[in-house]
Amino acid sequence: MRFDQQSVEAFRIDPAELRGMGLPEPHIFAVPANTLVVADTLKMQLELLRDGYSNALTGQRPFEMGEKAMDTLLAIKKGQKVPETIYTGLDLVTKDNVAQLLK
Repeated sequence: MRFDQQSVEAFRIDPAELRGMGLPEPHIFAVPANTLVVADTLKMQLELLRDGYSNALTGQRPFEMGEKAMDTLLAIKKGQKVPETIYTGLDLVTKDNVAQLLK
């Protein structure tokens, strides 16, 4: 990983490093000026996005995290080898797909 000098609080990872960890390529998209991207995809946030109060949401998958955590603990208890990093993915939500997540 390399530190991004332009953003004091950010870090960047090389796409080759992502592939090495078995992670997908980054998704790059253009955003207009004054875009509000909110971190999380709770029902209330999905409704606010639908109603135009934000432009996009990005959220982790807590159910998947919990499920993989339990599976990993069971594998460790059984003496099985487990990956050092387990990726559970992120959801990127925009006005184009918010209805699907509100179902």
